[in-house]
Amino acid sequence: MILKLEVQQEPCRCNKADATVVTWAGLTMYSFTWPPFCLVKSYHSSRAEAVQSVQKTIGELAQMFQKMAVMVTAQEEMIQRIDHDLDDTLDNATKAQDNLLQYFHYISSNRALIIKVFLILIFFVIFFVVFLA
Repeated sequence: MILKLEVQQEPCRCNKADATVVTWAGLTMYSFTWPPFCLVKSYHSSRAEAVQSVQKTIGELAQMFQKMAVMVTAQEEMIQRIDHDLDDTLDNATKAQDNLLQYFHYISSNRALIIKVFLILIFFVIFFVVFLA
């Protein structure tokens, strides 16, 4: 009688434990290892997927913050331009007020001159009407 001994390694499928199958004289025996290789493998692969997910999220956040920094820089430049324009507007308004005051004083001084000229004309008209007529 010849005894035949077969040893084969079965791969782990769908959360089954990694087992070594020994068949001897028509008898099949299973030898299991703990922790099962497929559980360790699935644990490591799930952790690797979680790490990749976290890396992807961190990358997306970095892009968002980079875009936000660009937007803040653009807003800063815009605010500086607005501030500069407001300063220019204030300077122009002050100059305009000064010019209006100068023009008012000029007109006021001319008003007295005009009144003097009209008084002289009225005097001559009355003088010519009363004495020459």
